[in-house]
Amino acid sequence: MAYPELPDALGSIPRLPYRNLGKSGLRVPPFILGCAGFGSSEWADWAISYEAAIPVLKAAWNAGIQAFDTANVYSNGESERILGRFINEHNILRHQVVVMTKVHMLTDDRPEFGSSRIGRGLDASTYRDFQNNFGLSRTAIFNQVEASLRRLQLDYIDVLQIHRLDRNVDKEEIMTALHDLVKLGKVRYIGASSMRAVEFVQLQHIAAVKGFTQFISMQSYYNLLNREDDNELNFFARETVVGLMPWSPLARGALARLPPEDDSILSNRQAQEKTDPNYAITDVDRQVIHRVHEISQKRGWTMAQVAFVWVKEKTTAPLVGAHSIERLNEYLEAASKDWKLSPEEQEYLEELYQPKRRVFDSK
Repeated sequence: MAYPELPDALGSIPRLPYRNLGKSGLRVPPFILGCAGFGSSEWADWAISYEAAIPVLKAAWNAGIQAFDTANVYSNGESERILGRFINEHNILRHQVVVMTKVHMLTDDRPEFGSSRIGRGLDASTYRDFQNNFGLSRTAIFNQVEASLRRLQLDYIDVLQIHRLDRNVDKEEIMTALHDLVKLGKVRYIGASSMRAVEFVQLQHIAAVKGFTQFISMQSYYNLLNREDDNELNFFARETVVGLMPWSPLARGALARLPPEDDSILSNRQAQEKTDPNYAITDVDRQVIHRVHEISQKRGWTMAQVAFVWVKEKTTAPLVGAHSIERLNEYLEAASKDWKLSPEEQEYLEELYQPKRRVFDSK
């Protein structure tokens, strides 16, 4: 029996090795494009504008990346606006794209706040206008989701993630609110981000016992310079088939280049992070970075590709940020060709690691 030929249009659709996110049937690409850097320099000096972000978003979409991660707090909502505008202006059908965003952090859409980082160093709990506009109470979650949907110009969010755990709110209230959003159709799936493993276990247990929606994904801080979450959080996620979407696989850029010997040439961001215990580079870290460089020279890869491939092989879909098409293409090349490190190379990169204090627990 002869079948009609497939339409020529299929030849123009990009292809990648997609995979399920955790136990869910939601399909995602080999990496998720992170949109934290799309917004305004008013929020962070490394954030880029809509005009600069669109070519990167378009290149990612044209290459087959159909999943994008943002958060309400990024550039005080501007990142969500950029992503929503891109989807609408490029006539992307809703079912074709996976939109992930996060709630918890303080955001305010009033013009007088612009894209500023209003929550940095601020005790928002003492300000009248910010009550129920941050955190994970039922009211705050619903308020934040409605605001995100307006900024994204969407009817629903594919994966709603809690950016951090709010320890001031009962865990059952959090899980009930998230489940109700799924039942209302405003959210399709839920995910979580950096927290203590025992807290993630407790949240999943509440959902299981109550028959609520469970988390399908976990965003942990995970890279060659920080592997603390492998001990418990990532271990639990793997054992229970929760999709791992690590953020900052390049350790905020530290693994993409050799560390400068002269502090006078550090960027503003590097200078700030040099004394920040969350990101400070140790002597052992420097040795690991040099080993990344060695392998990149041997393989003919960039250092960013070496660090990315190491994370890619151990997780579901890393979150990567790209401010340029050139950096995006580095990830695309490694992902589309399914590059892998040899067991010996993995051991060489991992063997120097020394345990660190976990610094990304929820606050």
